[in-house]
Amino acid sequence: MGGTDRKRSASRRPASPAKAARRQQYDAAMALVEAHVNARRGRPEPAPALLDGLVESVRARAPALEVDRAWIRRAMDRVTPRARSRDESEWASLFPRYPIDEDGYALAFSTRDHKDIRDTLDRLGVVVVRVFAPATCEASVRAMFEEINAMPFERPRGRGRASSRERAGPRRPIDPDAPETWETANWPSPTKFLIPRPAFHPQAFANRVDAALHELFAALWGDERLRVTIDNWGAVRGTRGLLLPPAGQPAGERTRQDRPRWDAAISPHWDYNPWLWLAERDVGREPGYQGLVALVDQPPGSGCHRTLPGCTQFLETWCSERARPERLGNKRASHRPERDDPIVAWMQELPLRAGDIVIWSWGQLHGSAPNHADRMRLHQYIRMFPAAERDPFYEHHDRYAPARVLAQHADRCSRASLDALGLDLRARRLLGLERWPT
Repeated sequence: MGGTDRKRSASRRPASPAKAARRQQYDAAMALVEAHVNARRGRPEPAPALLDGLVESVRARAPALEVDRAWIRRAMDRVTPRARSRDESEWASLFPRYPIDEDGYALAFSTRDHKDIRDTLDRLGVVVVRVFAPATCEASVRAMFEEINAMPFERPRGRGRASSRERAGPRRPIDPDAPETWETANWPSPTKFLIPRPAFHPQAFANRVDAALHELFAALWGDERLRVTIDNWGAVRGTRGLLLPPAGQPAGERTRQDRPRWDAAISPHWDYNPWLWLAERDVGREPGYQGLVALVDQPPGSGCHRTLPGCTQFLETWCSERARPERLGNKRASHRPERDDPIVAWMQELPLRAGDIVIWSWGQLHGSAPNHADRMRLHQYIRMFPAAERDPFYEHHDRYAPARVLAQHADRCSRASLDALGLDLRARRLLGLERWPT
């Protein structure tokens, strides 16, 4: 046997038991350090006492290794994911801009532009489509405040005693055109979202089962057998230049005033664990889409939807360069990037016209900008997903799936009240009141 053959033969020999045991201990030690790094992600450098505790834990796990603080620091550096540095031009190529029309609004496709809608959604992770006529939007705004003003005040969970606003008596009806009625005390919830539950007004249901909207989502899913969510109205108050009377003088002369405490901007986030989103896509499952329909014009500065165009294309790289937080694991939960993450700077506001729906992937980083206008931003949340007759996964996991919401709110929205709406068979199938053919 030649020298080269002897070397090859030697390279195939199994490691000695001592070396194998040492390697096994090393792997166990590195796993312990990696778990520590992930658990402390985003927190300050560990104190010496904490490092010493980790040293002792690793020594107990791997007695064959010579472990001290310096070893721990080297190991921590080795298992900490590093985001690659990128220059301005590379970031710009990763996150192209969603097209804006000559009037400053996001370009909206027709519901029948199936190929352009699909291509835009695949490339940018977000798309805007025109779905509702002006008359539908106006009727929806009237319905929204008819329902909101009829809602009782709902105290957030965990608050035991009634607050002063609860003891103050009847609320003043909210008028979307009268800022003096927008005070928090007049809304059914004191939270930043102001509205504590899904919309059950007949107009809200008419919007959900709209035929053009159904056609749009059927094209995205490649199947008409869908369910529609029973989700909320959305209202965000303007905060600047509001025409208001002096404090305590409702009949006084109105002047332009600001209400910064009404700010309800939503920080950039994913509603779906991005690591889990990737894992489900890898096994052939499309996690799906979210959506909201603008019921009034939402020009720049009015609290527009914010998005990161191109996010879904970059997400695998983003996740590979960052440690998954231990608390997140494989949970189907929301996640926020660090405030100084460079991708946040590339988010884009999408001004919408009344009647436009913005649809975005569950893998899309999104949020909303502050409403610095003197008007409300009004919308309705609507999305569709495969019915259980096709795949039970989606109805099981979606918190706004119709069966779940109707069971939770049977006292507010009964089967009889839905029957009274006179819905056709297609609409009843969307709401799960009838089954789709299998």
